[in-house]
Amino acid sequence: MSKERQAGNTGSAQNATPAASNWFLPNFMEVTSRVGLRPTVTLNVGGLLISGELIDAQTYFSDLTTVTNEELKDVISQDALNQLDALFAAFRDRADHPGNAPGQSASHEPTHLHLRNARVYQPGGAAAPAAGGVSWRVRLDAVDGFSLDMPAIR
Repeated sequence: MSKERQAGNTGSAQNATPAASNWFLPNFMEVTSRVGLRPTVTLNVGGLLISGELIDAQTYFSDLTTVTNEELKDVISQDALNQLDALFAAFRDRADHPGNAPGQSASHEPTHLHLRNARVYQPGGAAAPAAGGVSWRVRLDAVDGFSLDMPAIR
């Protein structure tokens, strides 16, 4: 565990605040969201590399709504789809009004990162999924390291 993470950790990762465990990523997320940038990041999470486009929570939950409607329209009832839409809309609303949301710290700093078209690189270098990517949500305190580019894995 890095000294930076140890300094903010009082015994478990759940006790570390995002600011204590990593002050850069929440600030970077805020600025990129405000100016409309969606940079590609590579995160080291538990020994895996996860690369994708950094997006805000509102976009993440909007994407989930779109994917759910496209992928499940022939599998579940319209009523069930409507309920999922309402759930994701509530999550978007929570993201729009931090401080009212479970999982938000008292300082209203984000506790999660959201990625679009994310791919997970296993230690051998193989990416999953092999084609395209997925929406990915990860706790900030789970991030061990990061870079602001895609990895060059061959």
